[in-house]
Amino acid sequence: MRCCVCYSDETELGDCEVIECASGHVTCAECFNEHVKVETAKGAGEREKRNGNIMCPMFSEAVPKEQRCPAKAFDDRDVARFCEAETFNEYNRQKLALKEKQIVEQVEKDFEERLAREKKRAMETSSAEEKLRLAKEHVIEKVLTLSCPRCEQAFVDFDGCFALRCARCQAGFCAYCLADCGRDAHAHIGGCELGKQVTKWAQKNKSTVNNRGHPPGTYGSPAAFDESQRLRRLRDLTSYFELKEEKFVTEVLDALEKELKDLNLTKKDVQKSLVALKKSRNKPQKKKGGRARGMEDDIPAEHGHNPLDILGMMFGIMDHAPGRQRQREQQRIEEARRRQALEEERIQQREDKQRRLGRINDAFGAMKKVRDLEAKYQQDKDAAIKASLEDFREKVRHEQPQMRNNYNNKNNEKPGEAVVIDLASSGEKPNPNAGKLRAERRAKREREAAEAKRRIEAATKDNVIDLDLIESQQSPSPPSLFRAKPSSANRKRAASPVNNRNSAKKKRVAQQSNDSQEAIVLD
Repeated sequence: MRCCVCYSDETELGDCEVIECASGHVTCAECFNEHVKVETAKGAGEREKRNGNIMCPMFSEAVPKEQRCPAKAFDDRDVARFCEAETFNEYNRQKLALKEKQIVEQVEKDFEERLAREKKRAMETSSAEEKLRLAKEHVIEKVLTLSCPRCEQAFVDFDGCFALRCARCQAGFCAYCLADCGRDAHAHIGGCELGKQVTKWAQKNKSTVNNRGHPPGTYGSPAAFDESQRLRRLRDLTSYFELKEEKFVTEVLDALEKELKDLNLTKKDVQKSLVALKKSRNKPQKKKGGRARGMEDDIPAEHGHNPLDILGMMFGIMDHAPGRQRQREQQRIEEARRRQALEEERIQQREDKQRRLGRINDAFGAMKKVRDLEAKYQQDKDAAIKASLEDFREKVRHEQPQMRNNYNNKNNEKPGEAVVIDLASSGEKPNPNAGKLRAERRAKREREAAEAKRRIEAATKDNVIDLDLIESQQSPSPPSLFRAKPSSANRKRAASPVNNRNSAKKKRVAQQSNDSQEAIVLD
């Protein structure tokens, strides 16, 4: 039997206890204690590879791969038995910390998977309540609230001039339709459609004011401003709800009943405006011009509807070739087609914008729901981690051994699951004799080293060579697993011719010393 670390045999080990792995490798208690210290002091990554356990010293990376020990890790009972209390307490603390870290990581992994599923569900579908809430918020913020069209700064005051300027971004915009007019809105007011409607309303209700030399509609009363915003909000609400389902529109208007009432709007006003807009969209275009009475089937289509053209055709004084009237009619038709194409393009752009806004609102709603889910899951995760750690620590406290004498008696040792033992709380040592034996062995080695040093100094001083000392110096020392391997450069240096000559020279000196010693002894 020989220790696989210090290579001490049975004679040198004496009464020192040894531990044996499943593969038969023996380690003395002193070396095993140092081995546990080294393994415990390694980084968290190295400890995680072996799950915080202690492997056989022959499993070290210093051992060639084909010679490494395949045995399982030592049981915690063995570690507690053959280590000092301080070493085992540090090992116990590191293992508990690693176990708690694994518990936290597992709980976090479970919650991350659940949160990912909830995020996916929130991004794919949004509930009706969420859509209703988002639509209500959009109407209040973008339609009902008075704000700058450029920087969206809200405002509430009106000083009588409908050409407004933002105090934040200095944007000029129209107080009738809230259109961004660049630096100045005075030029826009004269052609604003809402401005014309409000001007007619003011004349009808005798609410006109002096425009001070400016175009009509530049100045107005607060009542005219309120009426303009009522019409503007009604227009924007109609445009927003145009592509929505009727049921959804009704739900949103019911949710906004109080806000609309404060702004002199009702649910019926919006629905009536929506019906009028749909009728105007579906109404067929009116044909330009007409035919003379009684001659609908006789007048060629290429002729205009001028009475002179009709008389000319009747009396044969006019050819069927197109004239200036036909050219003007063709121009009017082309202009109407162009306007119709522009109107259709504008409608298509508005529909696309509404779809984009709907998708954006849905995305923002899903993102907000995800943020709420993350906050809720973070709280639940923290609570679950705390509960899991408390359960683990309670389990560890209940698994503490009540009888510790079994660890000091090999014959009574029973195999079982690994149990974490807290030696610091008990104040006992697993093996009280192990420390005493190690101290005696250490003192013996120190005495032997001091004696060898004294003999070498005496031999050097008196030029007398001791054969026993030479033999002890020439005996090879066992290699240590904790000593680094020599590098390739050192091996090459050791095999160089110069080192070989030095070795031969040392051998000759040693041989001469032996001869001299024999001569001294014979004398």
